[in-house]
Amino acid sequence: RGDRASLEAASRVGDWVVKTYSPIEDGRFLRGGIGFTNIAVIGQLMRLHRHTGNEDLAGFVGEVIEGCQPIQQMLSTGEPFLTHPYMLSAVLLGVVEYAQVTEDHRMLATVEQVWDGLVEDHLFPTGSLGNREDLQDGPLKDVPDAQMQETCATTEWIFLTQRLYEMTGRAKYVEGLEKTAYNALLAAQSADGMKWCYYTPLRYSKHFFHGPTRCCFWSGPRGIARLPQLIYATLATDGGTVQVVQDSEFPGIGKSTVTLNTPSGWTGTLRVRVPSWASDFQAKLNGSVAPNRGTVEGYCDINLPESKEHRIEIQFDIPLALEHLSEDDYALRRGPEVLSIDMRDNIDTWLGAHDDLISIPENVAFKPIDLAQRYQWPGPIEPLGNRRRYRVDLNDRRASELLTFIFTPYADAGNEGAAFRTVFPLAREEE
Repeated sequence: RGDRASLEAASRVGDWVVKTYSPIEDGRFLRGGIGFTNIAVIGQLMRLHRHTGNEDLAGFVGEVIEGCQPIQQMLSTGEPFLTHPYMLSAVLLGVVEYAQVTEDHRMLATVEQVWDGLVEDHLFPTGSLGNREDLQDGPLKDVPDAQMQETCATTEWIFLTQRLYEMTGRAKYVEGLEKTAYNALLAAQSADGMKWCYYTPLRYSKHFFHGPTRCCFWSGPRGIARLPQLIYATLATDGGTVQVVQDSEFPGIGKSTVTLNTPSGWTGTLRVRVPSWASDFQAKLNGSVAPNRGTVEGYCDINLPESKEHRIEIQFDIPLALEHLSEDDYALRRGPEVLSIDMRDNIDTWLGAHDDLISIPENVAFKPIDLAQRYQWPGPIEPLGNRRRYRVDLNDRRASELLTFIFTPYADAGNEGAAFRTVFPLAREEE
């Protein structure tokens, strides 16, 4: 915010850390704290280095990276070190920042490998990590009311993923960001925005708290505050400032219009992401279909001729897909949004979801529900109101036919004390 006094205060803290804990060889800094709690500060020290240019900070971080055995293990193998996911993301963020400053491309590439390993083996379909504030070997499990997806871990994962995107431009990091933001982050916040979950399970109930007694009450808003930075930015080019206006109907439908107002004589290229989950993607420039090709994987390049205004119309379908948890357990996903069954919309059929009596058929399909349609709830709990809902037919072991369940985005499910469920087994042949 340009507050010099705050920067100077942070600089004094950074100087104190370096002075107090140098040299790293004596081991005090590396042994301090629980898990990675001391080491996690390297991300903030590198951030401070970026603002001040203080090379002592970068030198200290380099010594920590060199002397910390778990970091060296990750840099040697490219595999995640299993510890608190919040601290791990913070440490990896520090390593990424250090790799950028030192132009160590191999170090950055190895951190990308670690990120891939976390996504492959430890990330829940809803975009967060951890069970009981830890990463563990073995398949992920859908445990009722489990202590999974700590909100601090969710937020720090967003910070790490965003920085990797800024440094590489890879589309997979954008998809990672939208998965976490649309699901785990928003699901951890209550509908009125005033309460947060410490943990956010995949089924049964959310336990919200409020007040200054838990770290997640502060970490969650840090993630929410970061969202505008993930979507919009001022576009300054060599030819002048370009004004970008977007009118989007996503995620309700796959339709968005982007208008660019450009300086006189300006030409350039607009790179539009083509989500891996989208189908029938089409972009039009000023009414004409633009070729769906690009020089970077996951993007469509649209060449913009000289003009004061460009109108880009983007359309795509958002199909229903299965998101794997482990073994034969899957979540239903529409675009980036994981869907859940909320008891408030499934009063007559909730028992089947609660008691593991339903499964996903091989050819699952869904139908959107009119947003004006209301469901009567016999009690003090409010219905889901005008949020998006979808009809999905699932197998029910108590019936010979498919039964219809109402699904809603995971971020909206389980509020007001209602029970919900997100992960289901695939139907077996006998079903």
